[in-house]
Amino acid sequence: MAAATVGIYYDGRMSKEGEFYVKYVVYFQGKQKYYSTGMKVDKEDAEFLKKYKGGLTGSIKDSHRRDLWNEIYGDGLLRKAVDLIERLGPDFSFEAFAQQINKPVEVIKPVGGLLSDMTNYAERLRGTDNVGDASLYESAVVSLRRFSGKEELMYSEVTADFLSRYERWMLREGKAQQPKRGKDGEWLSRPGVPASLTTIGMYLRQVRNVFNMTKQPKEIYPFGKDGYTIPSGRNIKKALTKEDIGKIIAYQTENLSEMQARDLWLFSYLSNGINFIDILNLKWKDMDAKGGIIEFIRGKTRNTKKSSVSSIQIDLFPITKAIIEKWGDKSGEYIFPMFKKGMTAQRKKEVKAQVVKNTNKYVRRIAQSLGITADVTTYTARHSFATILMQSEAPLAFISSKLGHSSISTTQNYLGSFESSQAKKYLANLLPGTEEN
Repeated sequence: MAAATVGIYYDGRMSKEGEFYVKYVVYFQGKQKYYSTGMKVDKEDAEFLKKYKGGLTGSIKDSHRRDLWNEIYGDGLLRKAVDLIERLGPDFSFEAFAQQINKPVEVIKPVGGLLSDMTNYAERLRGTDNVGDASLYESAVVSLRRFSGKEELMYSEVTADFLSRYERWMLREGKAQQPKRGKDGEWLSRPGVPASLTTIGMYLRQVRNVFNMTKQPKEIYPFGKDGYTIPSGRNIKKALTKEDIGKIIAYQTENLSEMQARDLWLFSYLSNGINFIDILNLKWKDMDAKGGIIEFIRGKTRNTKKSSVSSIQIDLFPITKAIIEKWGDKSGEYIFPMFKKGMTAQRKKEVKAQVVKNTNKYVRRIAQSLGITADVTTYTARHSFATILMQSEAPLAFISSKLGHSSISTTQNYLGSFESSQAKKYLANLLPGTEEN
C-alpha cells in the first residue's frame, strides 16, 4: 500500500483582509483532504512561502520571513505532519491523522546523549505503567549499544549514514541470541542473527521520537525527505482458510498444554480476533452470561480520550462458552486465571508474553500435525477473523467495528486475499451471460 504524503496549502478563498489560512493537504490512496494548522498569514507572506517552499536561499535576509519559513517548513508544521504519517505507518488513515495532528508534541529536557535520554524516557513510561512502550525504548538502546560499541551516543553522531549502517548491520546480525551452555557446562555467547525490517522500524521510530521530543536542531536531524527513511515491514497476510479453521476446531488431544493453546487460539478467533492481552484482562464483570455477550475496551485505546473510546461487544458461541467453562476461574476477578488481582503492569507483561509463547508453540505443533502449511500464531487468529468475514461478504464497516478500529483504512491492513474459488466467482461477472444470480 502506497504511503500517505503531505504538503502545505495556502487557502485564500475564505480570507478576510487578504489573510490566507495555512492548511495541511494530505494525499492517500488517490484522495486528498485538507486540515487546519490553526495558522494564518497575509497575502505577501503566502506568496513568499509558496515561492520558497523548496528551501530558503542566502539572499533572504528578512528575519521575520526566515522565522516564518522555519515555523512552517523548517522544524515546524510540515515536519510535524511528516513525522506523524511515518509514526502511524500501516495504521495511517485520514481519521487517525485528523485526530492526532493538532495534539501538542511532548517535549522532554535532554539530560545527556541520545541513549541516556531514551533510557530516562523509558523510566518515565514505566512510571505510568506504559510497560510495552518502555520496553521498546530499552530494547532499542541495547541494540544501538551493541552496534556502536558505546555506552552513549551524542545526537550529532546519529547521522543518516550511521542509521543506514545500523540498518545493514541489523539485517545481518542485529538480533542477539540467548547464550547457551557448552559441553563443559560453561555459558557460550552466540553470534547475532538477522533482524526483521519490522524490528528495525520499531527501534528507529523510538530514536526519531526522542530527536523530536528533545527539539534537536535541523542541522543534525537525520530523518526526513533528504535524510534517512525508516523502513516499514512487509504486511504479510496471515489468514487461514475456513477449511483450516475447521481442522483446528476438530483437533483432539490429551495433552493439556496443546488443549489450552488450541482453546485460547479459538477463543481469540471467534471473539472478534481479540488480542491476547485483552483476553487475559477480561473480567467476570465484563460478561453477561444470560445475554451471551462480553463487553470490553481494548487495552490499546484505554488511555486515549474517553470521548473517542468505544467498547467492543463479543457475541459468545457455544464453543467460546465451553472454553470459558473449561478454563475460567470464578473464584477470581479475571475470567482466565493467568492474571491476578493486584498484579503490576510489568508482571502482566511478563505473564502475557509467556502465554503467547506457549500458545504459539503448541498451535504451530497442532497446525503441522494437521498439514496446515501457514505459520499459525496468535496474530493469525485476528487476521483470520477479519479476512474470513470479508470473504463472507460482511460489510467492511462491520468488520472494522468488531476489531475495534477507529477507521476502515486500518481494517484494510488486516485483510488477506480472496480464496481462489471466490475470486473465480467474482471474475466470472466480467463476461456477458455469466453473472451470478
